[in-house]
Amino acid sequence: VLGICLQSLYAPLRGDETLEALRIDKSALKRRLRRFDSRVAQTRGDKATKEDKKHLRPLYVRLAKIKDLIAIREAGG
Repeated sequence: VLGICLQSLYAPLRGDETLEALRIDKSALKRRLRRFDSRVAQTRGDKATKEDKKHLRPLYVRLAKIKDLIAIREAGG
């Protein structure tokens, strides 16, 4: 999926990752999701639909969890 090791994409979040590691992971995920959108746009000439993205659902869930962890860490938790 999008040229990255599947083990790293689906690895569980332990909760002890550093804030910097979480930010790096967040950026990498967002880059890959945007790359998918741009490839679909180049191929078909329109935006990716929800149906096109359904196989990416685990990545969106992981991104949401990472964002939550970052918010907690930034709030001092």
